[in-house]
Amino acid sequence: MTTLHDDRTVRNVSDTDVFRVLFVCHGNVCRSPLAEVVLRAKIPDTLARDVEIGSAGLETFTGLSASVEAELAARMKGYDLSRHRSRQASESVIENSDLILCMEPGQTRYLQEKYPHMAARIHTFQAFCAGEDVAVDDPYQQDVTVYIRTLTKITAGINRCKTKIWDMVRHKKRKRMSD
Repeated sequence: MTTLHDDRTVRNVSDTDVFRVLFVCHGNVCRSPLAEVVLRAKIPDTLARDVEIGSAGLETFTGLSASVEAELAARMKGYDLSRHRSRQASESVIENSDLILCMEPGQTRYLQEKYPHMAARIHTFQAFCAGEDVAVDDPYQQDVTVYIRTLTKITAGINRCKTKIWDMVRHKKRKRMSD
């Protein structure tokens, strides 16, 4: 597991003013937008200007809404996905991200192979947040109860790793201020 003190992560962080977290899944209509909305809701006020949370899909069309079930599950837990629109995990989106969290190990391997110079930034969500290199199961086209279980798993993972993410944001901010 890569930590804040891993020199590869610090050295490879992008040069933009904000720290960008990107969640990646297959279609960018279920898991990654759920993770995006959960982490965005947990940004501390003191870091609101220093971090951007986004999501993208490896195999999607740009502009799709979140699935109806994802929107419903999110709404049931107090989150709003109504404005979400899918986007491709394009080269520019990947290159401009400081931390990329993929929903499946295969997605992580694919991006690390495609962007070897960025491998230190790319992690499987569960490995980064829970120490397990396993997938967050894709609920696509399943019952809303499956989406709620997926959202619960994502929320638990984010609750475990949000402090680590906020520490990375603060590190980038301190580094930027000292340059």
